[in-house]
Amino acid sequence: MKKKLILIGLSISCFLFSSYTDNLASNKKKVNFYVSGTGSKGITVKLGIGPQIGSGSCCYPLSPSSSMVRYSAEEGDVLYDSERNRVIVKVNTSMEGSTINLKDFY
Repeated sequence: MKKKLILIGLSISCFLFSSYTDNLASNKKKVNFYVSGTGSKGITVKLGIGPQIGSGSCCYPLSPSSSMVRYSAEEGDVLYDSERNRVIVKVNTSMEGSTINLKDFY
């Protein structure tokens, strides 16, 4: 009987915990923004986007002459340079629809 109660208790705990973490994940907002290349500076940047450097979606090379690339990320993610292990910007809701110009960072 005790084993059954423990198993039921663990099952309920797991269900409640998974529901709680699902709610936390769903509270993050999607942010859409654009990134333009470095232009005349001539630097190709391999961009990634995720919760931290080296995670998430990696590595899209953006050449200096690339006009613009559209990104969609969750609030709190970082846009990073995967070759230089450098965070370019942390994604927030105020970035919606804006353009990140890489020549401002290199």
